[in-house]
Amino acid sequence: MKPTTRGQPVTTFEAFRAQIDTDAGRQVPIVVERDGQQLTLQPTFGWRLNKAAAGAIPSSPPLLASDIVTTVDGRPVATYDDLALLLSQTGEPVTLVIERGGSSYSLVVPRPVALPTAGASGYLGVKATAPTTPESFVGALGETGRLFAKMATGTFSGFGQLFTPEGASNYVSQFSGPTTTVAGDPAQPNVLTPIGDAPGPSAVPTSDAARPVSILGIVQLGSGAAEAGMWEFLMLLAVVNFALALINLLPVLPFDGGHAVIAGYEGIRGSIRHERYQADLTKMMPIVYGVFALLLVLGLSSIVLDLMHPVNYGP
Repeated sequence: MKPTTRGQPVTTFEAFRAQIDTDAGRQVPIVVERDGQQLTLQPTFGWRLNKAAAGAIPSSPPLLASDIVTTVDGRPVATYDDLALLLSQTGEPVTLVIERGGSSYSLVVPRPVALPTAGASGYLGVKATAPTTPESFVGALGETGRLFAKMATGTFSGFGQLFTPEGASNYVSQFSGPTTTVAGDPAQPNVLTPIGDAPGPSAVPTSDAARPVSILGIVQLGSGAAEAGMWEFLMLLAVVNFALALINLLPVLPFDGGHAVIAGYEGIRGSIRHERYQADLTKMMPIVYGVFALLLVLGLSSIVLDLMHPVNYGP
């Protein structure tokens, strides 16, 4: 499918995604190419809260960037601008119905609430495919370098997010059990309440929160990738091995990167003294013990989290 939105050609999927965000919640004409023919469609882009809007609406537990507001006081909300206008008005509290992970929740919100101007992300229900195009040897090397840099940046960014105070807090919060409500209790303001047989909101995994995946989670992902096709399965294997290789290059013991740093230090210091120098590794043991303890905590906790909230493959 090669879409054209509002008469403007779309050359990349990222550009198409940006256009969907711009027109989230609106009906937009799209020209697509299918089986050699051009078709004009009139889809209505869906919309969901982004991180800024989710954080601006008071809720316990907090709303997520993937939450979808379906109704306000029983009336459908067509666009994010409509939601922002309703919440900005002074008046009685309103009841939002939130859709999350296929389940519905109610949230009573006292007004007024100021939402950010750009607080929605759009979706259409399509996904990018990985096209296969012939490349020369030089072109393949360049593309490999770009892919390497992109994966390395994503891997280190994920770990960096996990070890920030906010990331660590989000990670710990994922271990909380489901919230419970007593039937017949009046709705409490700013409390996210399950509707029907929906699980407690804290029991729903947060797709936008950083979390390490254990060997159990990798098996779960591998099962979904194998069902999606051989290419997806091989890509998952490549990503897992690449991530492990990057972790092994971290410049701390007991990783190989730590040994390389020590070997380099020994070589430089030995060349300065014109004699062989060997570092005292016993002084490094507290670092080794600390790294092992961190790996043990992350390993065990990620297994528990994968049991509580199984990961799903979603290319």
